[in-house]
Amino acid sequence: MMALEGLRIIDMTIWQHGPVSTAMLADMGAEVIKIEMRESGDPGRYLSTWNFQSSDKDQFPLNYYWENNNRNKKSLALDLKKPEGIEVITRLIKKSDAFVSNFREASLERLGLGYESVHKINPRLVYAVGYGFGPKGPDAHRPSADLAAQARAGIMSQIQSAPPMQIWGGLADQTGAFMLCLGITMGLLTRERTGIGQKVEESLFGTQLAVGALMAQGTLFTGTVPSEYRRRALSPFWNVYKTKDDKWLCLSVLEMERDWHPVCQALDLEWMEEDPRFQNGHDRVHTYSDELIDILDEVFAKKTRDEWGAILNKTDIIWAPVHNYMEALADPQAVANEYVVEMDHPNVGKIKMLGLPLRFSETPGKVRTPAPELGQHNEEILTETLGYSWDEVTALREKQVI
Repeated sequence: MMALEGLRIIDMTIWQHGPVSTAMLADMGAEVIKIEMRESGDPGRYLSTWNFQSSDKDQFPLNYYWENNNRNKKSLALDLKKPEGIEVITRLIKKSDAFVSNFREASLERLGLGYESVHKINPRLVYAVGYGFGPKGPDAHRPSADLAAQARAGIMSQIQSAPPMQIWGGLADQTGAFMLCLGITMGLLTRERTGIGQKVEESLFGTQLAVGALMAQGTLFTGTVPSEYRRRALSPFWNVYKTKDDKWLCLSVLEMERDWHPVCQALDLEWMEEDPRFQNGHDRVHTYSDELIDILDEVFAKKTRDEWGAILNKTDIIWAPVHNYMEALADPQAVANEYVVEMDHPNVGKIKMLGLPLRFSETPGKVRTPAPELGQHNEEILTETLGYSWDEVTALREKQVI
């Protein structure tokens, strides 16, 4: 048994923000039925993979964007502009536990799938919406996307370059999905405890503010914005440094009074303990931080990252290599904790997929099935879940509802 087994989720989402939130629910055992437009489907199906070059000049036959965002789901392809299509989804709403969408509310209202309408059909349903900029305010109606949310919420300003740069990999979409998933599960927990269904609202903009909460809260308190990071980091020992082999490592030392001596000893800098500039934490972190960063730059440049790793691993000093994704995915920690798993894909055989970041001792989740083909589960859902006869399914197909 898995943690969310027995729950049915209607997934009416597209691209990444919404689909990742429901994929997380599917990973933990929920039956997630993805509603797609009959002819076009989720546009994420057709997104060209980017930023990767195959050594044999042939693209890998699977779209990693689609597979990652929609694994473990079922696909029901419907024409929701036809009354028969609305009848199908109405029946499904009556038999489901949550309805999730990142469509604009006006679009949902036009289909008769706004919150009030759906709540009347199933008052116990958790109705979750992922917005761009939030449900209120002058831009509540406007569309958004990952890059726009990173820019508007201040995250992009922390990447010190000109012009400001995005954090790659869909940061806003991915973290927005995490927050939306959290909201859905909290809504479901409340429903189980009280019997009350309700509307859950999340936005890319609001989540990005939450991701940058410390920078945002500091700005609220001080009235100033954070300056260039590496020279104004939390401390010279909460920073990144280049090593002899042109790789990078980071130090993550917070307790400087405790770790000052071990750091000096590990780096062969015992003389700094006698230097009058560095006799207290305030001077090390503020008054002479630039001088200390210059010293550390010079020291770390004398050995390779692996050499420094061997030295630092003999201490309790918190540090980490700055990995690229190839290195991160091959990290022994990723392998040992099944953060990367292998599965059989019906079209291409064995493939590697990202595993789950959560572990449950008694009800573990699992990557079980690949992302579905468009409408792959039409007949199964209509006949087994909704009770349509095969004659009725044939009629729906002839009317081009499915």
